[in-house]
Amino acid sequence: MRIIVLIVTGVTLAYLIYFFLTGGKTLSPATFRQEFNEAYKEFIGSFPNEGKLKLPSFMVPNGPNDDGSVGAMNKQYLQGDSFIKLVVEVDHAQGAAPSSAATNELLSALRKYTEKPDGVNVVGANSFESTKDRYTLSDIRAVAKAHRSQNSRDGVATLHVLYLNGLFADDETALGLAVNASTIVIFPDNFSSSITTLVFPSNIEQAVLIHELGHLFGLVNVNYKSVIAHEDPAHKHHSNNEESVMYWAVEDTSVVNILRSGPSHKFDSSDEADIAGIKSGAY
Repeated sequence: MRIIVLIVTGVTLAYLIYFFLTGGKTLSPATFRQEFNEAYKEFIGSFPNEGKLKLPSFMVPNGPNDDGSVGAMNKQYLQGDSFIKLVVEVDHAQGAAPSSAATNELLSALRKYTEKPDGVNVVGANSFESTKDRYTLSDIRAVAKAHRSQNSRDGVATLHVLYLNGLFADDETALGLAVNASTIVIFPDNFSSSITTLVFPSNIEQAVLIHELGHLFGLVNVNYKSVIAHEDPAHKHHSNNEESVMYWAVEDTSVVNILRSGPSHKFDSSDEADIAGIKSGAY
């Protein structure tokens, strides 16, 4: 009986919020979602401390889901109306620590492209022991769950970067992987297979890290359709431009065979246009 009462109460509350924010319109589900988001932003903007009001996550449109699909939190990362702070947690297996250059490159990109009034902060550098030399996707998720200490919450989005020794069992050429909506894994043991006299491990690491960040941002066409034709038809969700960090070869060891002078670690103009579209709500 209590469960039924709670369900009825929850539905009633949802309708009250619906009528309050949308003026009682009868809308299709898709239109309702759009109208609700717009009304919510207008509602937040009506407060003197605009943009600082923090509602419970379940009441925030497009609320956080750290374990969601890749790209599912791109608006939480890029926009600043509901999630006003970004916390980056970096954890690593012993012997697989990130370089300071790569960490700084990541923070620089996040501060450039995300709108976070309360800033972008890094925590962690937590080291843990791991004796594995191959990781399945299930293994990676288990390690991330065991060591992650920061999770998205009211007003705060989090991003987890995990450096592992060994290789990705499903693709041993992988340099990195976007695991879910909020987790990136890097395999530095593979960097040695991707360097030349002109391309150093730090170049590869920075490029791979920003490449995987791009996937968390939703690039390319992960959960939107760009007005710019820059997705490689042969490599889904990757750029067709070798000068873009989102070029498909950046995330595996073939990169130096294809990009002899090394990969870019920057988004190109098409990537930036897509980021701006996601950030503005156009996508």
